[in-house]
Amino acid sequence: MTGGRRETYKERVEVDEANNIVKLTGLEGDPLKIYKNVPNPDIYIDFMVKNSKDIAAAVGKA
Repeated sequence: MTGGRRETYKERVEVDEANNIVKLTGLEGDPLKIYKNVPNPDIYIDFMVKNSKDIAAAVGKA
């Protein structure tokens, strides 16, 4: 429930056990109607990957 209103959401779950990856893909539902024109957050993903590598390198040196 969002704001007292029932909403639906349909997603596909893909599991890659060999690489420990779970991928969730939104297929249809109320949230997708609201966010039709929002670009994929690739810029944030790249940022987080770079930061994670930098942190891992710094921790490895400590």
